[in-house]
Parts: sequence; C-alpha cells; structure tokens
Amino acid sequence: MFKFNRVVCVLLVGSCVAIAYGKAVKVTGITPTPESPESADADGMAILNYHPGQDLTEVQVALTGFMPYTDYKVLVSGAGVVNIIITTNAAGNGSGHNTGVGDMTRDDNGDPFCIVVEVTKDGETDLRADGSVNCS
Repeated sequence: MFKFNRVVCVLLVGSCVAIAYGKAVKVTGITPTPESPESADADGMAILNYHPGQDLTEVQVALTGFMPYTDYKVLVSGAGVVNIIITTNAAGNGSGHNTGVGDMTRDDNGDPFCIVVEVTKDGETDLRADGSVNCS
C-alpha cells in the first residue's frame, strides 16, 4: 500500500507541474551566429513561465556544446529583460535561471510578445549565439 501511495503522489505532482508549465513559452533554437567561435553543434533552449499569483516570469536557460569552463551572459528579452550568467562545465554545458517582473511573454490582450535570447561571452559584446520565438 505504501508504494502505491508514493506512486499516486508522484503522478499527482507530475500532473500539476505539467499543467503549470503547459503555457510556458519556449525558445528551442539558441544557435551560434556565423561569426561565433562556438562549435557548429552548440545549441541551447530557454523556457519562460509566467506565474500570475506572484506576477513574475521565471526564465530558465540551458546551453550545450559551448566552450568549456566559460562564463556566458544570456540576455532574454520580451516585455521585460532578464540577465543570466551561465558557467559551462568541461563538456561545454551549463544552465541558469532568473526571474523577471510581470508577464514577459504576453501583452494585456493575451497576444504573445517576441522573445529574443542573446548569448555573449561574459565581459564581451560580440554575439556568440541567439534565438527567438513569436517574432515576425
């Protein structure tokens, strides 16, 4: 009976998380710019999830295949701007998160904002990678 209760609890929590993140905005293609010294296989993803009760947007970013042991500054912009510093590991992978005030993903009418993600090496201005969603 104890195992059954744990399984039910895990399924219930998983369902709640799926519902909470169901309306998240995802930037699935953060790719190196042509001039970037990053590997052509480098990639990244950003997830923006608005929490209405707190009036905050949680922003999570993951980078894979970038330069190892390097600090990157990630600028995520929509209705607001969030900065995240990510330090990659030996494999060039890293992740980070931060929060922005208000709903960065949609305007007052519920229309989606253009979300842009820009990655630079920390302390430099040259764009290393970028991606966007809902931009025309």
